[in-house]
Amino acid sequence: SFTVAVRPDFSIPLTTGWNLISLPGSPAAGSTDINTVIPSTHDIDLVMTYNPTDARKWLTATRGTDGLFDTTEISDIGSSLAYFVRTTSFDALEVTIPGTRGGDASNLPEISLVEGWNLVPVRDVKGDKAAGDTITASTYLDTVSEKRVYGYDPLNDRFESVTNVAVGKGYWVWLSAAGTLVP
Repeated sequence: SFTVAVRPDFSIPLTTGWNLISLPGSPAAGSTDINTVIPSTHDIDLVMTYNPTDARKWLTATRGTDGLFDTTEISDIGSSLAYFVRTTSFDALEVTIPGTRGGDASNLPEISLVEGWNLVPVRDVKGDKAAGDTITASTYLDTVSEKRVYGYDPLNDRFESVTNVAVGKGYWVWLSAAGTLVP
C-alpha cells in the first residue's frame, strides 16, 4: 500500500499595498487565466507587469465591479514574468502549481531577456521550494550578464539592491546584453 500526497497550493505572502511577485512554475493546466490565478474572492485589484518585448511595455489589468479583471492587456498569469499586484489585505495568494512527475520528458525553462531592464520571476525547477526560500542572485542569473538586481520592499515602499533572490518574488534586473535565463 502507499499514500499519494497532494501537493499543497503555492502560497505567496502579501502585504497591503504593492507587492512584486512571481510564480515558481506554471499554474495547473488550463488555469493560467488571470481570473483563475487571482480569484474574485481575493483583494488584489490591480496587476501590472513590464514586458520589454511588447510594444506597450507596461501592461495592466484592473478588477471591475463584476469582480473580474479586464483581460485586454493581461489575460494570463504565468511563470515567465514577474507582476506588481496591489491589494488591500494581508491574505496570501494561493496558486495551484503542479509538481514535476517522474518519467515526464521536459526541458528546463527558458526566459528570454533583453538588454536593459527586465522584470524577472524566480522559477523553482525542482518544485520543492516554498515562498521566501532564497537563491544567490549570481547563481540564479548565471546564464545572463546581469549588472544590477533590485528587489522591492513593500513595507518601506522602495527598491533595494539584493544579492539573493527569493521564490515567489520578482526582481528588476539590468542586463548589459540580451540573453536567455535558464534557472
